[in-house]
Amino acid sequence: MIENIAVSIIVPVYNVESYLPMCINSVLSQSFSDFELLLVDDGSNDQSGNICEWYAVQDDRIKVFHKTNGGVSSARNVGLAHAKGEWIAFLDADDRLTDNALSGKTVTFDEDLILFSYNIKDSNIMELIPLEEVATASPEETKQVLSRYLDKGILKTVWSKLFKKSVIGNLRFDERIIIGEDHLFVLEYLVRICSCRMVNVPFYIYNKAPIHLWGKYQISIDDSLYILSNIIKTYRQVGVESSFFEKEMFLDYKAFCQQDI
Repeated sequence: MIENIAVSIIVPVYNVESYLPMCINSVLSQSFSDFELLLVDDGSNDQSGNICEWYAVQDDRIKVFHKTNGGVSSARNVGLAHAKGEWIAFLDADDRLTDNALSGKTVTFDEDLILFSYNIKDSNIMELIPLEEVATASPEETKQVLSRYLDKGILKTVWSKLFKKSVIGNLRFDERIIIGEDHLFVLEYLVRICSCRMVNVPFYIYNKAPIHLWGKYQISIDDSLYILSNIIKTYRQVGVESSFFEKEMFLDYKAFCQQDI
């Protein structure tokens, strides 16, 4: 059993049998091999769980965990509880890594957070979302960089990043939240860091859903206020101010509970 590894890749799995092989293969085809792949089956009722087990037989770097359905946050938390890598990466089961996303050079970076550019795939159109090449060495420099990206997609998702396990510590996803859980986790992580590095090399391919999140998720006013208050509270702890970000968050979570309103 591998005990000391470079990267743990956590994949929450729920009823994604048509996407899952593509996702897993994108990891196994990496030229960099010092990783473990943690597949957390969140109570799937299709063939997803069996697909996970089949791949685990083929490659001993794959570990499979089965649990009753509890949502993506609980699945990611199971992954975090078992991860042994120095770095943690999150991958959604309907997305994939780019070729050579992982490399020996990347895992030798010393910053607390590594962010990569990424691709958005919408039907047959692939759009690259670039990042500037920058590395910070102090909390002040880090805040200056974060202030330029606070309202961008890269800081609202947990994918296309490498998190240090030592910095994550006891930080976990809020399992009450069904939308915005990754945004809150990133903000809570930003509170803990002193440095970050942005790498303008595509790491991730995000398959854009045909339905906007406002259409996919509708939550109660109470739940929307709970999520929004936690995001704003944590954002203030980061120490970066953006009136645009605050307005955007208010309008987003107002939209998420529009039916209840």
